Amino acid sequence: MSRALERIQKEIEVRPDNADLIIHGAISPAYLGEKQAAKEWISRALVIEPDNPMQLYNLACALVRSGEHEQALDIFEKWTPKMSPQHITWTKRDPDPIPLRDHPRFKALVERGEARLAAIQVGRS
Repeated sequence: MSRALERIQKEIEVRPDNADLIIHGAISPAYLGEKQAAKEWISRALVIEPDNPMQLYNLACALVRSGEHEQALDIFEKWTPKMSPQHITWTKRDPDPIPLRDHPRFKALVERGEARLAAIQVGRS
């Protein structure tokens, strides 16, 4: 993963506004255990791409990996109203947010997502 981060850094030197690369730049150090670097990349990513639902989810997962659970929950809560209903199933199965599974805020956002999914399914019947 460190090679990937090196490549991302070189590419960002050429294209500093590439949000996708910056998002990946945030995720890589989180998975490498480099918490401070991950936080710096995440802050940068949120400035460049503050509203993309999938990017928000990935950044929240990187924050979970970095032990920044409250900030991750803030982002998950921002993401929840924008997520597609199918993503609630993914969120419940994804291993990244496991440390948050019993947190009341996480449980509440899953419940809101499930309610949205149920409402859509009722509407299709």
